[in-house]
Amino acid sequence: MCLGGHHDIYEQQIPYAAISTVFGFEGAPVDGSFGKYLGVPDSEEGPWFYLIRHEPFARIPRHSHNGNVMHYLLEGFWRVGDDESELRFPGFFHFERAGEFWGPLRIGPEGSKMIAIYDRRPDFIPADGNEPGYADPLRARAS
Repeated sequence: MCLGGHHDIYEQQIPYAAISTVFGFEGAPVDGSFGKYLGVPDSEEGPWFYLIRHEPFARIPRHSHNGNVMHYLLEGFWRVGDDESELRFPGFFHFERAGEFWGPLRIGPEGSKMIAIYDRRPDFIPADGNEPGYADPLRARAS
């Protein structure tokens, strides 16, 4: 409910939905991810605040967003990077600037839950492997 310049809601009042259908992420090509948008419904002004959960072993491809993003891992763990060698556990905080690419992430066997906060509409921008400064290790091994 938005009254007098503030927005109040209990996250339990909002069901999880496939991330590709959640406001701000429409069409994101990510399976096994579900979200709750806790901002003002349908407001392009935000706030852009989400609770996101991932199914066990879900894979989030390398990607970027239109705005700065902060992630805080609440439950589960992630394997991060092309070889998935970097482990991230509950309490992990991640900040990335708009347009920076990060990932991929492989979710652990119990799934995960995180808070994600963006400074503008997030939009999910998949990497194509040709980002400046990125060398795809799979492409390097193939040549």
